[in-house]
Amino acid sequence: MAVSDAANGNAGLSASTACIHPGATTSLRLPQHAVPHQSVFAGAAQRIVGAVVLMLTIFGCDPPATEQQSGDSSTKPVRPVTVIASGDTHGWIMPCGCTSNQSGGLLRRGSYVDERRESGEVILVDVGGAADGTAPYQLERFRAILKGEHSMELAAHNLGAAEIAFGAEVLQQLSQETGITFISANARDHAGQLLTTPFVLAEQGGQKILITGVLSPSFADRNTQVSDPADAILAVVNDVGADQNRLVVLAYLPVDELRQLAETLPEAHVIIGGPTGQSLAPEQIGPVLLTSATNKGKFLAEVTFPAKASDPPAAKVVEMSPQWSDHPVQRQNLTAFRQILAERDFSADESGLVAARFGTDGDRHSDANSHGGRNSNGHASLNGDLNREGEAPAEPMNREGEAPAKPPGPRDFPRRSGSGEASRSLVGRSAEAPPFPEGIASGRSQRISGTESCRDCHAESCDVWDATGHAHAWQRLQDEDGAHVDPFCQKCHTTGYGLPGGFHSMKHSVDRVNVGCESCHGPSKDHVADSNRRTPLDAVGSCVQCHDEENSPEFEFGEYWKRIRHE
Repeated sequence: MAVSDAANGNAGLSASTACIHPGATTSLRLPQHAVPHQSVFAGAAQRIVGAVVLMLTIFGCDPPATEQQSGDSSTKPVRPVTVIASGDTHGWIMPCGCTSNQSGGLLRRGSYVDERRESGEVILVDVGGAADGTAPYQLERFRAILKGEHSMELAAHNLGAAEIAFGAEVLQQLSQETGITFISANARDHAGQLLTTPFVLAEQGGQKILITGVLSPSFADRNTQVSDPADAILAVVNDVGADQNRLVVLAYLPVDELRQLAETLPEAHVIIGGPTGQSLAPEQIGPVLLTSATNKGKFLAEVTFPAKASDPPAAKVVEMSPQWSDHPVQRQNLTAFRQILAERDFSADESGLVAARFGTDGDRHSDANSHGGRNSNGHASLNGDLNREGEAPAEPMNREGEAPAKPPGPRDFPRRSGSGEASRSLVGRSAEAPPFPEGIASGRSQRISGTESCRDCHAESCDVWDATGHAHAWQRLQDEDGAHVDPFCQKCHTTGYGLPGGFHSMKHSVDRVNVGCESCHGPSKDHVADSNRRTPLDAVGSCVQCHDEENSPEFEFGEYWKRIRHE
């Protein structure tokens, strides 16, 4: 596959023929370079073929399904080309593995793409949203995803909201490190310069497919300007001119904006969307085929362009289910990523996961003056280091350089009296859990004490705990091919992840592994000092912090309580 991009100076490539999609501004460009003639007859034949093709194009017919070769009159058949798009990977290199039949992951994606390439021409792209934050751990995970994409020969990675949060400097370095080509036609820095090249022109199977990308203006931040997507796409089309057979738009837009774009952009053959919650089944909106790839990379959007230009593309959404085996190269990439995690031993404050769990309005690494991991422009830094000691790092600062009024606190259900249906109703299956009680969310006075501190007064309950899966949660991670080094797994297999006195990092918190008493009852140092002071959390409501729809889809409190019942 030959791929040209605007950064390489190929924005103005010309061709003698082009199939223009209905609704587009028809513009026929002649070659700007002379074609060497092998003979007078060959030259005459080329001129005749060119004239016939021009008439066929004008009168709405398709030229023959052949590819003209520069320098001679030989031709070869045009073949169907399939564009496979991933999107919203959201840091999921692979499913967490806490339950069976989970979908997604680069390991399965690699196997699927390889299988499709065995049977035809494939161009692989990504709609955006591959990262899940800009904290040091999340940056390393994003880097691993990009390396995995590069090994799959990804043609273009569109900028989504997660990508622009890193800023132009980091994106440029990541592109150089991983070999990934980022694209965006409407994301610009504060000076108005495009963050990346606006498009790539992929030549494969005798077809020239123009791939451009946009994101919603709603994702603009203080360092990034985002212009109107339709205007940006039309600018790319005008720039490239007739040197493309198909136009594919990777659009990181909410559903309503995605549909509006399809309705107002008949120049596009296909629009593939991003953060739509659930993947959109392919649908025709006028001349435009619309679909999406989203939901942590669990589904891929696949569009096949036939050899005959007048035939409509065929599309489908494919689930990356367990039927697809792990790709060996992607497995190696995962192993290398975990080796980096073991060496760096990211702390909870470096993970970016604490804020998401604490229910704050942004992670600690989203502010310009946050400790470590940021540069002076407020974007992520490739070399940010945080406190590696056994104590929690200093409090983060806000954009004004002041400590926030309310330090982050974890999210959970407030304590309620009673234990019957009222308490059971707390174990909902909502996407987001309610915030922690004010006492925990607003200060650091309550600390994790550790499970061993509970034994003196609650010996029988601790004996029950010793025999449960909670007491061996860390070992389960170790048995999963070294998953214990990954903060994403650590947060639900340790006690007090990111809380004062709780799990801080693998090397500094060996006494806070496993799901201890305070994982359910909350920080209990005050309770240990004075038994009249109750533990802060309703243990019933705490369950869904980890036993959510993703990791524990069959969770039902009554049944699970039988496994750990204690007084």
